[in-house]
Amino acid sequence: MTTRISKQKFCSKNKNRRVSPYLAALLSLSVITVPGTVSAATDAVSIRDLHQAAPWARQAIERAAEQQMILADEAGNFNPSATLTRGDLAYTLAQLMEMNMLSSAQLPDLLFKDLDSNVENGSYIHALKLAGIMNGYPDDTFRPGGLVTREELATTIIRMLKSKGYDEALQLTKELSFKDTSSISTWALPSVQQAVELGILKGDNGNFAPKRSTSRQEMAVIALRTTEVIKALEEAASPGGANPESNANEPGKVTEVQGTTSGGNDAGNGKGNTNGNSEATPGSGNGSSGGGSGSAPTTPTNPSTPSNPGTGNRAPVIVSGGLPDQEITLDHASLDWQASSYFSDPDGDELQFSVIAGDETIVSSSVVGQVIRLVPQAVGEITLTIKAVDDQGASVTAKLKVKVLANTISRQFPDPHLAGAIAYWLQKDVDDPLTKDELAEALVQTNGGLYARNAGISDLTGVEIFKGLNITEIDLSGNDISKADASGFDRLNWLDLSGNQLTEINVTELDQLEYLNLANNRLALVDVSGLHSLQELDMNSNELVHLPIGIAELSDLQYLDVSNNSISLREEPDFTLHHTLLQRVYMYDFDDAPPVLVEAPAGNTAYVNGDEIEIDLSFMFEDEDDARSSLKLMADSPDPQLADVRMVGQKLYVRALGTSIEPIRIEVKATDPLGKMAIGHVYVDLRELE
Repeated sequence: MTTRISKQKFCSKNKNRRVSPYLAALLSLSVITVPGTVSAATDAVSIRDLHQAAPWARQAIERAAEQQMILADEAGNFNPSATLTRGDLAYTLAQLMEMNMLSSAQLPDLLFKDLDSNVENGSYIHALKLAGIMNGYPDDTFRPGGLVTREELATTIIRMLKSKGYDEALQLTKELSFKDTSSISTWALPSVQQAVELGILKGDNGNFAPKRSTSRQEMAVIALRTTEVIKALEEAASPGGANPESNANEPGKVTEVQGTTSGGNDAGNGKGNTNGNSEATPGSGNGSSGGGSGSAPTTPTNPSTPSNPGTGNRAPVIVSGGLPDQEITLDHASLDWQASSYFSDPDGDELQFSVIAGDETIVSSSVVGQVIRLVPQAVGEITLTIKAVDDQGASVTAKLKVKVLANTISRQFPDPHLAGAIAYWLQKDVDDPLTKDELAEALVQTNGGLYARNAGISDLTGVEIFKGLNITEIDLSGNDISKADASGFDRLNWLDLSGNQLTEINVTELDQLEYLNLANNRLALVDVSGLHSLQELDMNSNELVHLPIGIAELSDLQYLDVSNNSISLREEPDFTLHHTLLQRVYMYDFDDAPPVLVEAPAGNTAYVNGDEIEIDLSFMFEDEDDARSSLKLMADSPDPQLADVRMVGQKLYVRALGTSIEPIRIEVKATDPLGKMAIGHVYVDLRELE
């Protein structure tokens, strides 16, 4: 995920604090729930995908974004369900600590083997490395795209608090009571205990899920909790003052807590579990920098987030609780199951998925990238075995239970009015079974027609079951439908959705459609491209500001009604094509005003044997929909024996051939591009030249 780098924060070097006994009381008020207040916020931000976040995380996401703890991407999306990466965590921790940052020009050319100085979040990663909070792996890589497990997150946050001098606040008073405490790695157990006791991290349904990755929405909540903990620690420490004996900020010094080592080059050993599904081979650490053999984490020395300190690859992991059971309904659309939401790789590798066991007669499956598509074939229950493999060949498998339900009318059509109409048509009850075959048989009885007028229908979910069947006519007029997708009804000849509440309609690729009635809806935009058989289109009384897209290309169109809309024809992108269309259409109705007579030029005199006179008619007529110059003017002489009359553009030319007692009246016709006309008269005196 792309993270925008915002303004950096600066503060003076922190000193160790002595924490007074009332710290627990402060924390109990601050971190039981998502905090109600945080430090002064920046301008409010707009998160475009906030609706995709869990309800419990939305407020935290807004406030974390306002505080610039976690930023949305350049499109304004927070991506709440996306996995938190090590690069994301570096940015967030640096913001929480208000660390001094170096510019990219001041950074070393190479931060880690896999990171140069221009990498995103490089200044934050470098600052955390100098502080001993986040370091790389033994192979001198940082792996910014790697995921962060919950036990790694706990250890990193506690290390951050220690770097701020809050050692005395981190003494343990309670034992963990999670059902999966035994699966917490030895090197992470003290930090998990401390993070839980401070209220920064909590369990779910009695489990801590140490090997599960952390989502961005979870990190938003955790970041705010951590902010409140820091505030409480600051308040608790202020009466006691600073501790001058502390040396936690001196490079190379070691702070030991319950066997977990951070900083320095002390050796360590430990036993852990590489994922939440199988026991890993224990590793034994000997030497410096947390070196060791085996695949399990040993006591880390300055890992950025505790992980396997050996050079071996870590296997993929499964979310806590396993894979949730799935239900699909026969004759419904396939289910696209997002496998990447339930598997993750500790090293940030992209996983490849496959289904290695199942029953294709009940549910068939196919894999497209990170998605497993499940297609129901028959009623029943099966268990699929899903396998996830990383780039190095390490894998994990998990069971996915899938139940295929028999389809019923009410399951197929959630809208009760639509379900009732279908049940009435089939002479069945809404809870009776429904198959696509019986729909095909019923359509034979109605000659391919589907009719449900004035039935109170508002939701067309489920009508996709008709796609591919021989439907030639649909009349759903007079309902409350707001969205409709008719694409895929490739045999449709006649469609009436008038008198609904439509704001969206898709009628693309209906090659055989001849009649389309969308009158009396709320449509502001309609695309009729490709409807080459369309002969009649009624768009009366909508909210159109332009003619339907693609209408100029419909060579068979004979009737068009776009009246009672707000269309200004002359502002159309291709007026010439539309004008040609409207001239060709046998009948159309368009809410367009004709030209109006403003004022005819007066005082005009032409002399026999004199020069032809010129009369400017540019201001004689006015077209409310266009500039006057677009009007076509025509004039006729009332008596060719008395005067010769001709028009050139907006100019009237008169030559006197004889005299008359009364001025002659020349009729002038003004026609706009739609053929609408106004008539006026110009009076000219005809006299002898003196």
